Amino acid sequence: MQQSKTDHELQAFLQGPGDEYAAEKEMLGMLTKHMLAEKGSVTNKDIILYLVGELESTSDHACLKSLRNCLGLVVGLTSEDA
Repeated sequence: MQQSKTDHELQAFLQGPGDEYAAEKEMLGMLTKHMLAEKGSVTNKDIILYLVGELESTSDHACLKSLRNCLGLVVGLTSEDA
């Protein structure tokens, strides 16, 4: 499956400098690697759906905050038509 421009933007963000979102970058990196190993491909939509599912099933407040931050980052990098 070919990656879209937004998927490349997410990869660039994860590999980019800066510590502002270090925990979220780590979480998204691990999630992306897991999905690639499992499915062979990953899209921003896949990540968004996974994060929404986790938000619905998690009650830990710290985890919820990290998941919300991750979701915001991915949604912010996803164009409307992707």
